[in-house]
Amino acid sequence: MYPGLKGSLPGIFLLLLLLGSCRSFTDSRSAHFNPEEHYPVQFGICQVGSMWPEDNGSFRSSPSAYETGIWRHYQETPLKLELFDQMGIQWWRSDFSWRHLEPMEGHWSFQRYDWLVEAAAENNKKVLALLVYDTPWLYGEENRSRDIRAGELEHYLNYARTMAERYGDRLGGFEIWNEPNFGRFWNGRDEDFFTLTKETVRVLKEAAPHVPVAVGALSYHPVTGGKSFLKKMIEAGALEGADAVSIHPYGASIETAARRVAELRTLLRDSGYDHRIWITEMGFPTTGLYPHRVELEDHYASTIEALTLMYAAGADLITWYKLLDSYNPEEAGLIVHSERSFGLMSRKKEWKPGAHAYALLARELQGKTYTPDDLIIEGDWKNSVKAFLFKEGDETAIVLWSRNPDRDFHLRVEGLNEMTITGYDPLLQQTAAVEQIPGDYPVVITGTGGGIITLK
Repeated sequence: MYPGLKGSLPGIFLLLLLLGSCRSFTDSRSAHFNPEEHYPVQFGICQVGSMWPEDNGSFRSSPSAYETGIWRHYQETPLKLELFDQMGIQWWRSDFSWRHLEPMEGHWSFQRYDWLVEAAAENNKKVLALLVYDTPWLYGEENRSRDIRAGELEHYLNYARTMAERYGDRLGGFEIWNEPNFGRFWNGRDEDFFTLTKETVRVLKEAAPHVPVAVGALSYHPVTGGKSFLKKMIEAGALEGADAVSIHPYGASIETAARRVAELRTLLRDSGYDHRIWITEMGFPTTGLYPHRVELEDHYASTIEALTLMYAAGADLITWYKLLDSYNPEEAGLIVHSERSFGLMSRKKEWKPGAHAYALLARELQGKTYTPDDLIIEGDWKNSVKAFLFKEGDETAIVLWSRNPDRDFHLRVEGLNEMTITGYDPLLQQTAAVEQIPGDYPVVITGTGGGIITLK
């Protein structure tokens, strides 16, 4: 997240100024959105350890014993089990907290994570294991944390090796650390982190060679120096042997954040890497003072646009932060901190508009590949709409929205058979099939068609 947001108001205004100065792109078919190859997209969710907090006041990303009991109850309730399938969630990103796993040197406690890996396997989901951070016994008498120095690295590597040997191929992937370019999560020297990354990749690949490893987990914004930090990682060889670069592209402008993702693809290629791009955190708060806060009436459109643009920019795994809010509106004060309202749903499991958007795209885009060259937009519509084409065989989906929300579409779609248009009904607060393409909300057009699709 953003540094300094819990500080003074001047710091917030400075951040707003910085974010407001960013560029945005205007052409959805520009070179930024035509990398040489795309992979089928997959969708995930963060913080599965606190996914179902019915009676739980503690919201941690790693499950306590009490949270484990809640999760087991969740797993055993058919109606709740259906939720992940309704949402189209394939990946669960969870901390595999070192301090919980090895609270004393050489004394391991695996129960908290055994259930998670087993539950994922039983429900055909993939776990992204986040290897974080430190453990109290590591520093002895020193009062510091989240700083792995050369003399302590062997202990972290033993932790990583233990995770790989125990869970190995049962995981969807590993991710090393979280937002190391943000002082809240890494207090050490950059060089020490680069060494930690290189050595951890080596250990993971020795113990579990077939499990993908993501490096970076960067807060990817100019304010936090995401791009410059990644360049230093590249220069230090910290990407060697990894399979993906993971980023968190939060920002006030969705289009500007997507441009940064597209430019990341170019940076990797120019540096000789073909790593996947995994977005392991992104989302919007609906309360508070964060500059990328989204009002509920805009939540549906913003979620559709963010997911579509990030995939078109080159990401093939998008893990949303997060499923549930962590506050009760009845108990909230005048201002609810933004961190507590990133959920696609309320704490009472009421679907926000963005939940419907996420579920729609996860259903219609999951497994499809972005194929911009198969879409032609004719006439004035080139400058009036944004349209993105995704295919899996003959199955086709077009995500489309107007640059001018007050203008309705009068488009013809050629080359698509058995066409269905899905829009959003703000009165019913849910997605629904529509007869024509309205201009006020994004729509998803689906059908069959193996050739060129034309909008005119």
